[in-house]
Amino acid sequence: MDHVQRQIVTSKSNPDGWVASAEVLQVAANFTPAPVGWTVMHVDGSFNRRAAAMSCEGRLQNHEGARIVGFASFEGIGEVFLAELIAVIKGLKLAWQKGVRKLLCYFDCMEVVEMLSENRSHNLYSHAAYLSEAKNLLHQEWEVSLHHKPREQKLSADALARMGMRLRLDFSMWLTPPP
Repeated sequence: MDHVQRQIVTSKSNPDGWVASAEVLQVAANFTPAPVGWTVMHVDGSFNRRAAAMSCEGRLQNHEGARIVGFASFEGIGEVFLAELIAVIKGLKLAWQKGVRKLLCYFDCMEVVEMLSENRSHNLYSHAAYLSEAKNLLHQEWEVSLHHKPREQKLSADALARMGMRLRLDFSMWLTPPP
């Protein structure tokens, strides 16, 4: 994956006056910046048709693109929509546990974005319990904005989701997620 290095300059006061120090921050070239104070979450589900198995992953980044935490997990038998929905649920839970209260959430399944954005009951839908759990998480005391981001723009998320499938991880979390 392509990365860009962004130089962050901070100013500090000392007895001799102001001194600037620089910190190099490596972020994904396709990172979508967020307003100060907001956290960015990318989640993705993966489905292997041959095995009918699914996995998911997610990562949280601060508004400058620095990684906060990431996860990957194997979810067993299922289908692609459910894998995407479980990724959103796990990502929302992790963000809440980490104290995030302003979240921009990106994922590549437009159907999930639409289902979670609708104000109607999904009781007859085959994944009603998961949809209800996701909506309950969205209605906690925080600001969450859901966005569709095409798969081509989130290649590292897709790679981590496949890693969860390959390694059959129940749930693994990284404080410094792989790029």
